[in-house]
Amino acid sequence: MTPSANLTALQSVYEIWHETKGEGDRAAEAWLGLLADDFRILSVNEEAPGMAFAKSRNSKQEALHYIMSLLDEWKMIRWSPKTYVSQGDNITMFGSCVWQHKSTGKIADCRTAHLWKFKDGKAVELTEVFDSARAVAAATP
Repeated sequence: MTPSANLTALQSVYEIWHETKGEGDRAAEAWLGLLADDFRILSVNEEAPGMAFAKSRNSKQEALHYIMSLLDEWKMIRWSPKTYVSQGDNITMFGSCVWQHKSTGKIADCRTAHLWKFKDGKAVELTEVFDSARAVAAATP
């Protein structure tokens, strides 16, 4: 894929992610179609309450587990990519998201940034940054 095709594919997956609120096969299939088998995700790696999902992952299947474990504890309210910066095989997305912690009922309204690396038309790495303080506050009873 060309860099512009990578951007179009990523935007499509984010659109599906928002529309489905992460639930169901359509969301999982969209993510799996974007990721290389050796995909790697780097996150905040928090040990705080409600942040167990935010561990680094090192394969497409582990990334799917990341998504599913996120949805075990959190309900997506909104996913809003706002700005994309594309340079070669790298794409950065800046946006915001709103999640509700299922146990506490509290809302986390967070800014987020994702740095994606692509190779041969597939995502090979994602570095995720989000307002973990707000997420921890929402997850804390």
